[in-house]
Amino acid sequence: MTFFPRSRATAGSHGRALSLGTDHPANSHRAAQVFLSYSNADLNLPLPGFNPPEAPVGSLIKGLHQWLLEAGFTVLDCQQMPVSDISEEVAVSRSIEACDNLVVVLSPRAIRHALCLQGLLFAFSMNKRIVPVLVETIDWDQLPTPLRTIPLIDLKSAAAPLSKTQAGQQLVQTLTHQAAYHQAHKQLLMQSLRWERQQRNPCLLLRGECLGQYHHWLNQAQGHSQYPPIRLQTLFIEACQAQIQSSVWQVHLIHGPGDTTYAKQLSELLQSFGQSTSFDHLELLLEGHPRRQRHQAIEASAHGLCIVSLKSLQQDTFLEDLDYALSLHKPIFVVSLEPTVETVLPNDLKHCPRFVWADLETTSAWAFSTLFRLLEQHREAAEYHAQLLHQALQWERQNYDPHLLLPRHRLKEAVMRLQRQSKPRLTSLQQSYIEASQGKHNRWPSGF
Repeated sequence: MTFFPRSRATAGSHGRALSLGTDHPANSHRAAQVFLSYSNADLNLPLPGFNPPEAPVGSLIKGLHQWLLEAGFTVLDCQQMPVSDISEEVAVSRSIEACDNLVVVLSPRAIRHALCLQGLLFAFSMNKRIVPVLVETIDWDQLPTPLRTIPLIDLKSAAAPLSKTQAGQQLVQTLTHQAAYHQAHKQLLMQSLRWERQQRNPCLLLRGECLGQYHHWLNQAQGHSQYPPIRLQTLFIEACQAQIQSSVWQVHLIHGPGDTTYAKQLSELLQSFGQSTSFDHLELLLEGHPRRQRHQAIEASAHGLCIVSLKSLQQDTFLEDLDYALSLHKPIFVVSLEPTVETVLPNDLKHCPRFVWADLETTSAWAFSTLFRLLEQHREAAEYHAQLLHQALQWERQNYDPHLLLPRHRLKEAVMRLQRQSKPRLTSLQQSYIEASQGKHNRWPSGF
């Protein structure tokens, strides 16, 4: 298999704004391919021939950062970590968790720098790929023992542009080697840590195709000689496999590309209230067609939560996913990001429960609990609708295989539910599926 790139919130009392914990996206560290670590004292080390107008003359650190960006890597600089109320030591650890590789600039000052050494040791404990870049001769005996044998890249005599140097090319080759493996390692690590820090919240467990991909990765990774999985990743996958879960997510978030950060924040709020969402599933999938994966997530979700902004209403992806959810008769709830959206809301959404939440940070717990109660109100009916849809779609996609029709006892349950449940409405496919199942059991008494 080829692997490709791809917080916790708590509610306050009635009427108060929601308080977002340190694991929440509003406070968390962005994921990147490289975390660039160095001592502050090395910020203006000279690099002959490098003189961009936006950086100090001859700065090796700036030249290294620029070369990584030019080579196509996303980079988080140790001087550019997000501001938060956590300690600097925790901020470094969280940043390293969220990166595929640690590139550390080694100098006599760096190996005496507490945060640099802490970052090295933490990355080693997480089985991250560490790429030391040597800029001055150092005393290797001052480094922690496990780090003395890591291959390094020698930039002591490098000059700008780094792209033309052997050391610069070696750095890119090192970071490119097995890049997809290290990205999958990071993604599984971050989800495992979220699960552990949220008291093993079952809403964060993987399932289905996503679980299958990471289980396959874990089997491969356990034989990796240098960067095997850590114990927590293994425990997380074992918990995913052991957890008896419904095949249905409670909520699928329908949103435009520009509203992804908001959607992630709302997803984590829902998860903290015990509502499973398909958001993590789509973020963590390692391969596959994005449109197909989104549609599968809509099919497998009991409710659709539509995040509407003026921008999203102009985006084809958003409108296509919304149309698909409506075609499956999914119960839809609407969260508007701007009050003016109400005036241009599509007709199909005007009958849906609507909320105007421009900023989740200031949304009251009472307002959010209203949505939560609505999701719970018809939970069983919405879940059954999604389960029956899944079975009907499997039947259709397998060329109407009669072996996939409802067995006698499940057909009886389906008919009984339909007699007492009017919403969500059945799709024509679900109706055909039940009728075909009844035809299979035509010996049942008429009027059953």
